[in-house]
Amino acid sequence: MSSKKRLSVDELIAHWNLEPMGAENVLFTQSYLSDQQDENGNPQYTAIIALITNHSDSFSDMHRLVNDELWHFYLGDAIELLLLLPNGSSELVILGQEILAGEKLQFLVPAGVWMGARLKSGGEYAVFGNTMSPGFMQKDFEIGSAKELKAAWPQQADMIDSLTRQ
Repeated sequence: MSSKKRLSVDELIAHWNLEPMGAENVLFTQSYLSDQQDENGNPQYTAIIALITNHSDSFSDMHRLVNDELWHFYLGDAIELLLLLPNGSSELVILGQEILAGEKLQFLVPAGVWMGARLKSGGEYAVFGNTMSPGFMQKDFEIGSAKELKAAWPQQADMIDSLTRQ
């Protein structure tokens, strides 16, 4: 009987050749970029594989996009995905492998919803992916301001602070 060893952060980085993501402090690689384009010249589909670790500065900053984004949980420890909805409410989605406990393997974040993610407390790392159609374009990405987000969603002030750099 073989026992499986949990991969290390360094092994994951080397395997996928992960690099820092521009505005966020997660490591990622673009795993798919469609050759097809929509009527605006954007790629029809894009997908990434990303890594969040237990370092305090490793998180997906609060941001919103002009298109839907599908999150996929792949391996490691659970991720907390904070959603700030246009109606003033919020939702905390847990992405992870404990599906019978309510964790999600996939979750769709609708266009225009503020989102940010971090490793759930006590975890070491998580590998996740994002898929978009039409594909991701930097011009469609808006980073969140802690001050503005906390004014609109004061009930999530502490978590917003932990998911913003500005």
